[in-house]
Amino acid sequence: KKQCENQQSTCSPIVKSENESSFEYDYEVLGAFYDYFKGDAPLSYWEIEGYKFNSNDERKKLVNLTIFDYVNRIKTFANKYLHEIYPDDVIPRVIHADSFDEFDTFEPIVFIYNNLELIIAKFKTTNDNGDTIKQRLNIRSALRKLNDFKQTIMEVGQSNMDNYIATSNPLANADIFKTDKSIAEAYIYYLMNHAKKSYSGVDVRNACAPLRTLWAFFYESYKNGELPQELKEVLDANQVARGVLNELLLIYNYSSELIAYVAMMLSNTNGSSAWKEFQKLLDSFNDFVNYVEQSK
Repeated sequence: KKQCENQQSTCSPIVKSENESSFEYDYEVLGAFYDYFKGDAPLSYWEIEGYKFNSNDERKKLVNLTIFDYVNRIKTFANKYLHEIYPDDVIPRVIHADSFDEFDTFEPIVFIYNNLELIIAKFKTTNDNGDTIKQRLNIRSALRKLNDFKQTIMEVGQSNMDNYIATSNPLANADIFKTDKSIAEAYIYYLMNHAKKSYSGVDVRNACAPLRTLWAFFYESYKNGELPQELKEVLDANQVARGVLNELLLIYNYSSELIAYVAMMLSNTNGSSAWKEFQKLLDSFNDFVNYVEQSK
Protein backbone atom coordinates (compact mmCIF):
# COMPACT_ATOMS: atom_id res chain seq x y z
CA LYS A 1 0.00 0.00 0.00
CA LYS A 2 2.72 2.49 0.97
CA GLN A 3 4.61 1.67 -2.19
CA CYS A 4 1.61 2.72 -4.27
CA GLU A 5 0.96 5.81 -2.18
CA ASN A 6 4.57 6.93 -2.65
CA GLN A 7 4.35 6.45 -6.41
CA GLN A 8 1.01 8.06 -7.17
CA SER A 9 2.21 9.28 -10.54
CA THR A 10 2.49 5.65 -11.72
CA CYS A 11 -0.84 4.54 -10.23
CA SER A 12 -3.71 5.20 -12.59
CA PRO A 13 -7.34 5.09 -11.45
CA ILE A 14 -9.53 2.11 -12.18
CA VAL A 15 -11.63 2.71 -15.25
CA LYS A 16 -14.60 0.41 -15.00
CA SER A 17 -15.67 -1.56 -18.02
CA GLU A 18 -19.13 -3.06 -18.41
CA ASN A 19 -17.80 -6.33 -16.98
CA GLU A 20 -16.36 -4.77 -13.83
CA SER A 21 -18.20 -4.39 -10.56
CA SER A 22 -19.71 -1.22 -9.19
CA PHE A 23 -17.84 -1.74 -5.91
CA GLU A 24 -15.64 1.22 -4.98
CA TYR A 25 -14.34 0.17 -1.57
CA ASP A 26 -12.91 -3.06 -0.16
CA TYR A 27 -15.44 -3.08 2.68
CA GLU A 28 -18.30 -3.03 0.14
CA VAL A 29 -16.99 -6.20 -1.51
CA LEU A 30 -16.50 -7.99 1.80
CA GLY A 31 -19.83 -6.80 3.20
CA ALA A 32 -21.83 -7.90 0.17
CA PHE A 33 -19.99 -11.24 0.05
CA TYR A 34 -20.55 -12.00 3.74
CA ASP A 35 -24.19 -10.91 3.77
CA TYR A 36 -24.98 -12.95 0.65
CA PHE A 37 -23.71 -16.20 2.21
CA LYS A 38 -24.42 -15.60 5.91
CA GLY A 39 -27.73 -17.46 5.84
CA ASP A 40 -29.75 -17.14 9.03
CA ALA A 41 -26.96 -15.48 11.03
CA PRO A 42 -28.63 -12.37 12.55
CA LEU A 43 -25.78 -9.86 12.28
CA SER A 44 -24.83 -8.28 8.98
CA TYR A 45 -21.16 -7.72 8.14
CA TRP A 46 -21.48 -4.04 9.06
CA GLU A 47 -22.70 -4.87 12.55
CA ILE A 48 -20.08 -7.45 13.56
CA GLU A 49 -17.07 -5.19 14.17
CA GLY A 50 -18.85 -2.88 16.61
CA TYR A 51 -20.89 -5.56 18.34
CA LYS A 52 -19.91 -6.39 21.92
CA PHE A 53 -20.23 -10.16 22.27
CA ASN A 54 -20.76 -11.47 25.79
CA SER A 55 -19.22 -14.86 24.98
CA ASN A 56 -17.91 -17.06 22.19
CA ASP A 57 -21.20 -18.93 22.27
CA GLU A 58 -23.06 -15.70 21.54
CA ARG A 59 -20.69 -14.97 18.65
CA LYS A 60 -21.38 -18.44 17.22
CA LYS A 61 -25.12 -17.75 17.35
CA LEU A 62 -24.96 -14.30 15.75
CA VAL A 63 -22.18 -14.69 13.16
CA ASN A 64 -21.66 -17.14 10.32
CA LEU A 65 -18.13 -18.02 11.41
CA THR A 66 -17.31 -20.00 8.27
CA ILE A 67 -18.07 -17.11 5.93
CA PHE A 68 -16.43 -14.61 8.28
CA ASP A 69 -13.33 -16.81 8.17
CA TYR A 70 -13.46 -16.62 4.36
CA VAL A 71 -13.54 -12.83 4.67
CA ASN A 72 -10.40 -12.90 6.82
CA ARG A 73 -8.67 -15.24 4.36
CA ILE A 74 -9.40 -12.80 1.53
CA LYS A 75 -7.93 -9.98 3.64
CA THR A 76 -4.84 -12.12 4.31
CA PHE A 77 -4.41 -12.74 0.59
CA ALA A 78 -4.67 -9.01 -0.13
CA ASN A 79 -2.14 -8.11 2.55
CA LYS A 80 0.31 -11.00 2.23
CA TYR A 81 0.13 -12.70 -1.17
CA LEU A 82 -1.39 -10.42 -3.82
CA HIS A 83 1.98 -8.73 -4.43
CA GLU A 84 3.30 -12.07 -5.76
CA ILE A 85 0.98 -11.66 -8.74
CA TYR A 86 0.53 -7.89 -8.91
CA PRO A 87 2.93 -5.47 -7.15
CA ASP A 88 1.20 -2.63 -5.33
CA ASP A 89 2.46 -0.04 -7.78
CA VAL A 90 0.60 -1.64 -10.71
CA ILE A 91 -2.74 -1.89 -8.89
CA PRO A 92 -4.69 1.21 -9.91
CA ARG A 93 -6.08 3.46 -7.23
CA VAL A 94 -9.82 4.08 -7.16
CA ILE A 95 -10.99 7.63 -7.77
CA HIS A 96 -14.04 8.72 -5.75
CA ALA A 97 -16.01 11.88 -6.38
CA ASP A 98 -18.56 13.32 -3.99
CA SER A 99 -20.20 16.68 -3.50
CA PHE A 100 -17.23 17.92 -1.47
CA ASP A 101 -14.11 16.89 -3.34
CA GLU A 102 -12.39 14.16 -5.34
CA PHE A 103 -10.07 11.71 -3.66
CA ASP A 104 -8.42 8.38 -4.39
CA THR A 105 -7.86 5.30 -2.26
CA PHE A 106 -5.98 2.02 -2.54
CA GLU A 107 -8.57 -0.78 -2.69
CA PRO A 108 -6.77 -4.09 -3.36
CA ILE A 109 -9.83 -6.27 -2.67
CA VAL A 110 -11.83 -4.37 -5.29
CA PHE A 111 -8.97 -5.12 -7.68
CA ILE A 112 -8.97 -8.79 -6.61
CA TYR A 113 -12.73 -9.00 -7.18
CA ASN A 114 -12.42 -7.53 -10.68
CA ASN A 115 -9.59 -9.91 -11.62
CA LEU A 116 -10.55 -13.04 -9.67
CA GLU A 117 -10.33 -15.66 -12.40
CA LEU A 118 -6.79 -14.73 -13.39
CA ILE A 119 -5.67 -14.39 -9.77
CA ILE A 120 -7.04 -17.83 -8.82
CA ALA A 121 -5.27 -19.35 -11.81
CA LYS A 122 -1.94 -17.73 -10.91
CA PHE A 123 -1.98 -18.19 -7.12
CA LYS A 124 0.45 -20.93 -6.08
CA THR A 125 -0.61 -23.28 -3.28
CA THR A 126 2.62 -25.30 -3.14
CA ASN A 127 6.24 -24.54 -2.27
CA ASP A 128 9.25 -25.08 -4.52
CA ASN A 129 9.31 -28.76 -3.55
CA GLY A 130 5.72 -29.26 -4.62
CA ASP A 131 4.41 -29.58 -1.05
CA THR A 132 0.95 -28.12 -0.41
CA ILE A 133 0.84 -25.14 1.94
CA LYS A 134 -2.36 -25.34 3.97
CA GLN A 135 -2.84 -21.60 4.45
CA ARG A 136 -2.53 -20.98 0.73
CA LEU A 137 -4.95 -23.82 -0.01
CA ASN A 138 -7.47 -22.34 2.45
CA ILE A 139 -7.08 -18.91 0.91
CA ARG A 140 -7.69 -20.28 -2.57
CA SER A 141 -10.91 -21.85 -1.28
CA ALA A 142 -12.00 -18.42 -0.03
CA LEU A 143 -11.13 -16.82 -3.38
CA ARG A 144 -13.18 -19.46 -5.18
CA LYS A 145 -16.10 -18.78 -2.84
CA LEU A 146 -15.77 -15.08 -3.65
CA ASN A 147 -15.80 -16.00 -7.33
CA ASP A 148 -19.01 -17.99 -6.80
CA PHE A 149 -20.54 -14.81 -5.40
CA LYS A 150 -19.24 -12.77 -8.32
CA GLN A 151 -20.63 -15.20 -10.89
CA THR A 152 -24.01 -15.19 -9.16
CA ILE A 153 -24.11 -11.40 -9.21
CA MET A 154 -23.25 -11.41 -12.90
CA GLU A 155 -25.90 -14.04 -13.67
CA VAL A 156 -28.63 -12.29 -11.71
CA GLY A 157 -27.68 -9.03 -13.36
CA GLN A 158 -29.46 -5.75 -13.36
CA SER A 159 -32.62 -7.14 -14.94
CA ASN A 160 -33.77 -8.94 -11.81
CA MET A 161 -33.15 -5.86 -9.69
CA ASP A 162 -35.16 -3.76 -12.15
CA ASN A 163 -38.09 -6.11 -11.61
CA TYR A 164 -37.85 -5.97 -7.82
CA ILE A 165 -41.20 -4.88 -6.37
CA ALA A 166 -42.20 -3.94 -9.91
CA THR A 167 -45.86 -4.72 -9.30
CA SER A 168 -46.35 -2.55 -6.21
CA ASN A 169 -45.30 0.81 -4.85
CA PRO A 170 -44.40 0.56 -1.14
CA LEU A 171 -44.18 4.35 -1.00
CA ALA A 172 -47.97 4.31 -1.09
CA ASN A 173 -47.84 2.95 2.46
CA ALA A 174 -45.58 5.71 3.77
CA ASP A 175 -48.16 6.76 6.35
CA ILE A 176 -47.90 3.38 8.07
CA PHE A 177 -44.13 2.79 8.11
CA LYS A 178 -43.75 0.73 11.28
CA THR A 179 -41.00 -1.82 10.59
CA ASP A 180 -37.51 -2.02 9.13
CA LYS A 181 -38.88 -4.21 6.34
CA SER A 182 -41.38 -1.57 5.22
CA ILE A 183 -38.68 1.13 5.26
CA ALA A 184 -36.20 -1.08 3.36
CA GLU A 185 -38.74 -1.95 0.65
CA ALA A 186 -39.72 1.68 0.21
CA TYR A 187 -36.10 2.88 0.15
CA ILE A 188 -35.08 0.30 -2.45
CA TYR A 189 -38.09 1.23 -4.57
CA TYR A 190 -37.14 4.90 -4.25
CA LEU A 191 -33.51 4.28 -5.31
CA MET A 192 -34.62 2.35 -8.37
CA ASN A 193 -37.39 4.68 -9.49
CA HIS A 194 -37.09 8.17 -8.02
CA ALA A 195 -33.52 8.87 -6.85
CA LYS A 196 -31.57 11.80 -8.29
CA LYS A 197 -28.76 9.53 -9.50
CA SER A 198 -28.77 6.11 -11.11
CA TYR A 199 -27.93 3.14 -8.87
CA SER A 200 -26.67 -0.27 -9.94
CA GLY A 201 -28.17 -3.53 -8.69
CA VAL A 202 -25.21 -4.02 -6.34
CA ASP A 203 -25.64 -0.51 -4.91
CA VAL A 204 -29.32 -1.17 -4.26
CA ARG A 205 -28.68 -4.51 -2.59
CA ASN A 206 -26.11 -2.90 -0.28
CA ALA A 207 -28.05 0.27 0.47
CA CYS A 208 -29.37 -0.56 3.94
CA ALA A 209 -26.52 -2.38 5.70
CA PRO A 210 -24.14 0.61 6.11
CA LEU A 211 -27.02 2.73 7.39
CA ARG A 212 -27.56 0.18 10.16
CA THR A 213 -23.86 0.46 11.00
CA LEU A 214 -24.19 4.23 11.18
CA TRP A 215 -27.03 3.84 13.66
CA ALA A 216 -24.85 1.51 15.77
CA PHE A 217 -22.18 4.23 16.00
CA PHE A 218 -24.80 6.85 16.83
CA TYR A 219 -26.34 4.70 19.54
CA GLU A 220 -22.94 4.00 21.11
CA SER A 221 -22.25 7.75 21.25
CA TYR A 222 -25.69 8.31 22.76
CA LYS A 223 -25.25 5.54 25.32
CA ASN A 224 -21.78 6.81 26.31
CA GLY A 225 -23.01 10.39 26.78
CA GLU A 226 -20.94 11.70 23.88
CA LEU A 227 -23.73 13.57 22.06
CA PRO A 228 -24.13 17.33 22.48
CA GLN A 229 -27.00 18.42 24.72
CA GLU A 230 -29.09 19.81 21.85
CA LEU A 231 -29.14 16.36 20.26
CA LYS A 232 -29.89 14.45 23.45
CA GLU A 233 -32.85 16.70 24.25
CA VAL A 234 -34.80 15.73 21.14
CA LEU A 235 -34.26 11.96 21.44
CA ASP A 236 -36.83 9.67 23.00
CA ALA A 237 -34.81 7.33 25.22
CA ASN A 238 -37.29 4.48 24.81
CA GLN A 239 -37.27 4.75 21.03
CA VAL A 240 -33.52 5.20 20.65
CA ALA A 241 -32.60 2.10 22.67
CA ARG A 242 -31.24 -0.10 19.90
CA GLY A 243 -33.66 -2.97 19.41
CA VAL A 244 -33.58 -5.90 17.01
CA LEU A 245 -34.05 -5.01 13.35
CA ASN A 246 -35.43 -1.53 13.95
CA GLU A 247 -32.46 0.60 12.92
CA LEU A 248 -33.91 1.83 9.61
CA LEU A 249 -37.12 2.94 11.28
CA LEU A 250 -35.09 4.89 13.84
CA ILE A 251 -32.90 6.41 11.14
CA TYR A 252 -36.06 7.46 9.31
CA ASN A 253 -37.46 9.11 12.45
CA TYR A 254 -34.18 10.77 13.45
CA SER A 255 -32.63 11.56 10.06
CA SER A 256 -32.05 15.25 10.96
CA GLU A 257 -30.29 14.31 14.20
CA LEU A 258 -28.10 11.82 12.35
CA ILE A 259 -27.12 14.46 9.80
CA ALA A 260 -25.94 16.66 12.67
CA TYR A 261 -24.12 13.70 14.24
CA VAL A 262 -22.27 12.82 11.02
CA ALA A 263 -21.26 16.47 10.58
CA MET A 264 -19.89 16.40 14.14
CA MET A 265 -17.94 13.20 13.47
CA LEU A 266 -16.52 14.60 10.23
CA SER A 267 -15.22 17.57 12.22
CA ASN A 268 -13.85 15.34 15.01
CA THR A 269 -12.03 13.07 12.54
CA ASN A 270 -10.72 15.84 10.27
CA GLY A 271 -12.99 14.73 7.43
CA SER A 272 -12.07 11.04 7.33
CA SER A 273 -13.03 9.19 4.16
CA ALA A 274 -15.14 6.71 6.16
CA TRP A 275 -17.31 9.47 7.62
CA LYS A 276 -17.52 11.16 4.23
CA GLU A 277 -18.93 7.91 2.91
CA PHE A 278 -21.44 7.77 5.78
CA GLN A 279 -22.43 11.35 4.96
CA LYS A 280 -23.00 10.46 1.31
CA LEU A 281 -25.13 7.44 2.26
CA LEU A 282 -27.13 9.45 4.76
CA ASP A 283 -27.68 12.28 2.26
CA SER A 284 -29.22 9.74 -0.10
CA PHE A 285 -31.45 8.36 2.64
CA ASN A 286 -32.49 11.87 3.69
CA ASP A 287 -33.46 12.61 0.08
CA PHE A 288 -35.72 9.55 0.37
CA VAL A 289 -37.22 10.85 3.64
CA ASN A 290 -37.92 14.25 2.08
CA TYR A 291 -39.41 12.64 -1.01
CA VAL A 292 -41.78 10.56 1.13
CA GLU A 293 -42.81 13.52 3.28
CA GLN A 294 -43.48 15.70 0.21
CA SER A 295 -45.52 12.91 -1.39
CA LYS A 296 -47.92 12.52 1.52
